[in-house]
Amino acid sequence: MRPPAPWAILHIDLEQLPKRLEAPAGARGVVLYFRLRGMVLGLAHELPNAFPMARGDLARRAALATGDTVALLLGSGLRPIPPCEAGRYWTLSPVPDATSLDRLARLITARRAVTSNLEASIVICTRRRAADLDGCLASLLGEIAKGRDIVVVDNGPDPETEAVTRRNPGVRYVQEPRPGLSRARNAGIAVARGDVAVFVDDDVRPEPGWIEPLLAGFAPGVDVVCGLVLPETLGAEAQIAFQYDLGFGGMGHLP
Repeated sequence: MRPPAPWAILHIDLEQLPKRLEAPAGARGVVLYFRLRGMVLGLAHELPNAFPMARGDLARRAALATGDTVALLLGSGLRPIPPCEAGRYWTLSPVPDATSLDRLARLITARRAVTSNLEASIVICTRRRAADLDGCLASLLGEIAKGRDIVVVDNGPDPETEAVTRRNPGVRYVQEPRPGLSRARNAGIAVARGDVAVFVDDDVRPEPGWIEPLLAGFAPGVDVVCGLVLPETLGAEAQIAFQYDLGFGGMGHLP
């Protein structure tokens, strides 16, 4: 039985493991996301009684949580990995050592240095959620400053949504009064100037440098690339249910 809300979320850098890790006050469950050079390699769920956690215990949990992913990425050279056959699961279970992590860190760095010739249009479909949209656009200020094509599709036209969009010079505002996400996305595609349309929900906060790996994922025969979406908070039962009961808890750690 899973613990009730609230759960805490901690992001752990595998290259800088803390000597001692404490559970946030009041948390009934803790989710640890293990990262290397920003890439999420795995996760672990812990109860508060597992804390405080010494560096050695944390390293062992990190090895169990990331071992399969590290082995697959090293074996593939960070190329896209084919999906498992139905009913099969990865069972490599290696323990990544310092040498493996160093090799993987260099691979990740090299991959991110690769530039793509593709131009992206970022399409944000929204409907009467001006505050969410404002936060999303704030997280995209770096892309706005680069002159990236960004389109907000207002799927329930209202003055607040338009005002939030107009406060960001360079962001284009498009109305699609007919309700429906598919209609909104099609309206965005119709005006997109880039080679690739990148859809971002209005309640998502992209991390810096997020779009280049997506563009690098397009290769001959690849038409769709998806990115990992992590929960910002798991403070309510509804958030935990959405993340885990609907099947999103373990998705997307491979590039």
